[in-house]
Amino acid sequence: MGKKIILLQLYFLILSLCCNPALEEKSCISETSQRAVYSEDYSLEENVALDFLSASPGKLWPEFKPDITQYYLTVPAEVSSIEIIAIARESFFAEIGGRSILLNGEVERIPLESDNPININLNNNYGEGKVYSIDVKKMSRLPIENYSFEEFNDQNQPFKWTMTGSGGVVSTNSFAHSGNYSASFASLTSTISGRELMSSAIEINPSKDSILSVWFFLEEVSGAVAERVSVSLKIYYFADKECTIKASTASATMTKISLDEQGQWQRVFYERSSSQIPQDAVAIKVAIRACYEKDAGGTSKDKIFFDDVEVQQ
Repeated sequence: MGKKIILLQLYFLILSLCCNPALEEKSCISETSQRAVYSEDYSLEENVALDFLSASPGKLWPEFKPDITQYYLTVPAEVSSIEIIAIARESFFAEIGGRSILLNGEVERIPLESDNPININLNNNYGEGKVYSIDVKKMSRLPIENYSFEEFNDQNQPFKWTMTGSGGVVSTNSFAHSGNYSASFASLTSTISGRELMSSAIEINPSKDSILSVWFFLEEVSGAVAERVSVSLKIYYFADKECTIKASTASATMTKISLDEQGQWQRVFYERSSSQIPQDAVAIKVAIRACYEKDAGGTSKDKIFFDDVEVQQ
């Protein structure tokens, strides 16, 4: 009988311990604490990320955000390498094309051998990884008739180019960026819109970005400054290939600039994104403009030469 009483007492003691709310609470706290530690470990994946990414030349699309891993970059046709700057959220192993890199804000130059994407592979010590990809597309040069002014008539007027406004333009061998000739206005006007030299029709794709570029050379004059002459570029948009019907947006004009220095060839760019190009445009004509700046000592006799007109898309 005494043994039975002892066994019953042990039974009720064990039962009371199992149903003790304080112990249940302690057990829950311990379980919660374990879950919190596990959650903290799991969040390490979020730290396998970049906090900054840029590429040059060009601009990444869409704009960089750490949680976006796919980007697009359009570069000019002559580009042979891309400069990438990346900063990692934490220190971990990274590589591009099998080559280890540092993600500390230093410039990484990546050879551009084709249109293949540039992949930045990230991995931490826990085996977690992420890939940021930049899909690079090279522009193509569009055909422009007599783009280097090598062809002209017996009066040295370049073929396939038309003057608007007063004055004239000639092909000349005084200076040339490539080939043997460039072109030059016979005289300059005092306003940038006074006259322009216009190309023949150039077919375009309105859904693609475009870059218009021209090489300029300002004849050196002792004691004069480069600011004495300004240059500008203009694009006329047309809804037909023959350039007889104006597009919904008729033209776009670059703000005039002066060259950095005289006596040196300098390439001037005018870039237009696809969103800035009228979607009904199928062809363009490009125009070259120049004027003298009286306040900077310029005169109508100043000589500005231009060569190698190029449009890329």
